[in-house]
Amino acid sequence: MTLTTYTLPHETEEYLDQVLGMFLSQFGQDEIKDTLAYCLRELAVNAKKANTKRVYFEERDLDNRDDHETGMEGFKQDTLGNIDHYLQKQKDAGLYIKVVFHAQGNSFRISVCNNAEITKKEQIRIFDRIARSRAFDSLEEAFCTVLDSTEGAGFGILILVLEKMGLDEDAFNIESDDGETIASVTVPFASVHLDKMDALTNQIVSEVDALPQFPENIMLLQKLIDDPDSEISDVARTISRSFKRTRELQDDIYVGGMLHDLGQIVVSSLHPDLLAKIRKFTTEKGIGAKMLEDFSVGLNHAEVGALIARKWNFPEPLIESIRFHHEPLSCSDEYRDVVFTVYLANALCDIEREQLSYDQLEEGVLADFNISSEQQLMGVLGRLNDAFQTTIGTGAE
Repeated sequence: MTLTTYTLPHETEEYLDQVLGMFLSQFGQDEIKDTLAYCLRELAVNAKKANTKRVYFEERDLDNRDDHETGMEGFKQDTLGNIDHYLQKQKDAGLYIKVVFHAQGNSFRISVCNNAEITKKEQIRIFDRIARSRAFDSLEEAFCTVLDSTEGAGFGILILVLEKMGLDEDAFNIESDDGETIASVTVPFASVHLDKMDALTNQIVSEVDALPQFPENIMLLQKLIDDPDSEISDVARTISRSFKRTRELQDDIYVGGMLHDLGQIVVSSLHPDLLAKIRKFTTEKGIGAKMLEDFSVGLNHAEVGALIARKWNFPEPLIESIRFHHEPLSCSDEYRDVVFTVYLANALCDIEREQLSYDQLEEGVLADFNISSEQQLMGVLGRLNDAFQTTIGTGAE
């Protein structure tokens, strides 16, 4: 299957993600979908950036070979500040991004082509970053040591992600052919195995095992309660009272909102800068942090939080609300009201902080709350804000 786009809008990215999922499902390889979705995203965004560089350099009468460093000094700031202009120029110039899904035998290849041909210097820079990635034993080491936004940095991370799947750097290739740049990832399914249990994962599990039984560690809870994000718990409880109208759920929902990020304390204590670096990297690239967190840490913070909650013998609805607050559709049907409410409260806070957009929300959760449009959701957010401010002003519970 081949798809060609000139601007790679968000809707096209979502469609590509769905197509990838359908291909992998046919091979019974659903578990590597998130990983390959990241690889696809990296290849496609790089191709889009290359096309943008072409029109940006032409507009400034710069040569990509001789004036590369001069041109790149203002490239990011200038193009992000006027991206629609440069995307239109790409389209007018006929600069495309072509994505090809090719299944053959027991292997699968994703190729992303663009007709801004890569120069030798650019190719050398990319392979230099890939070569430097060989020095790192794990993703967390790469993130904490050399993570930056320079050319090829994303490909270095991509190679480490492929290694986590059991593949070597030969699975990735970038070359030029007849005016096109072709970047590809080839996955022989027989070689795939997801290696999640690395040294940091084992260290995290050991830390959880070493925690004293609740409530001896009450200071940990107090630290979380004092966190400014604890407003999520109030939002969650209010949602359960406007929508669910089930008083019995409110305590579980309130505590779930308060403790949903419990696992971040353990993860952050082991690598204080790791999560921040992952989020900076993914924010710059416009992708979700969860997959890279999974691969760099071995366990994401939601799973770590659930381990702690289970060790402390918390009730099952609370454990599930912690574990699935980013993946609400994976929870048990029995606890979906609690999980969905905590998820929506967390999402609303992220939307207000401009860290999430409406089209990134789980449609199944929105449907459960009878929310069918962005306007309706923003109305809910506005009413919750008014109620929250009133509560603060009156000092009411």
